[in-house]
Amino acid sequence: MNNFQKITHVIYDLDGLLLDTESIHAQVNSEITSRYSKIFDKQTKCKITGRKSIDSAKAIVEILELPVTPEDYLQQRNTLTYQRFPEAKPMPGAVHLTQHLYQNKIPQAVATSSSKEPFNLKTKIIKNGSNYLIILL
Repeated sequence: MNNFQKITHVIYDLDGLLLDTESIHAQVNSEITSRYSKIFDKQTKCKITGRKSIDSAKAIVEILELPVTPEDYLQQRNTLTYQRFPEAKPMPGAVHLTQHLYQNKIPQAVATSSSKEPFNLKTKIIKNGSNYLIILL
């Protein structure tokens, strides 16, 4: 009575599905806003989730009334996140899932809106031989 079709291939999103990069973004946003004695809270986070980087920077600067331009904020954020991306950990179950599908010869790929530099930083540990994830590109 199995109504499911056999899986023929899988395409993953990288951020938030395979890798926990959201915690890095939250830490960095909190760190930057605290420099200006402001608090990056859940309400602010909800207002920026899913936006392009520059749009989220504009929103943070406006909502928290930061004394910097959105471009300056984004530069600070990029510097800190790029330093931390190589430390991104797999999401719970991601290693097991990717390995299971690999062992069963199911082709896998990653689709992401990340540009080349952040993608390379996020997957650096993978490319250096870690057993965290198997990503076939």
